[in-house]
Amino acid sequence: MNEVSKFANATIHCDGRDVTFHDCDPTDCIEAGLLRGEWYELAMLELIRDLDVRGNYLDIGAYVGTFSVFAGLFCPADRVYSIEPQADIFKKLSKNIAENGLAQGNACWAAVSDQFGWGSMSHFPSNRGGSHIVKKHCGPGGGCGVPIVTLDSLEFPDIKLAKIDVENGELAVLRGGMNTLASVDHLFIEVWPLETCLKYGLPYTGGEVADLLGALGFEHRFDLPGDNQYWKRT
Repeated sequence: MNEVSKFANATIHCDGRDVTFHDCDPTDCIEAGLLRGEWYELAMLELIRDLDVRGNYLDIGAYVGTFSVFAGLFCPADRVYSIEPQADIFKKLSKNIAENGLAQGNACWAAVSDQFGWGSMSHFPSNRGGSHIVKKHCGPGGGCGVPIVTLDSLEFPDIKLAKIDVENGELAVLRGGMNTLASVDHLFIEVWPLETCLKYGLPYTGGEVADLLGALGFEHRFDLPGDNQYWKRT
């Protein structure tokens, strides 16, 4: 079986409608779940829906768009801005946004950090959603692949709810997005625990993330499955 033919479309029935995710890879844990008809991190998605937040939403580390598509279809979002750094995954994200009729969707191909540059992505074959950025000091002609930008440089307007899932890069995203965060009332953020950081030889930043969010006026409400945390502006 070749690389293309193993992909298949997934259909999830939700709230009386069929939602399609294109070209899912059955060897990837997130996309395999979609092929079984399962939303990824459904508990978090249902909580976000129940919050009934109106305004613009932001999805940093969107992968194939499970959050972006759910928010666009089942939440009162005016517009959902989605950011994904993996080029091949970004193509799937864009297709899923368009073909589910999300005219209010807006996808951006980039990695988000606290500085500018170019980089490549680490890859976990069975969990492409767990890939993280590897910074390189070269330009687009140097084979580095993905542009690295700050969140504030993208100038997303008046974001009310944001989700950040960037595999240990969350502190850098926050540091580069202070202006964008000023309008956010609800923040869902994956924060790697110490044991995961040690496993992959990456620095633990959970304490610094908590301190920064506290200084910005957010209060930690509770933890969710998958190392996700819910923070709300006080």
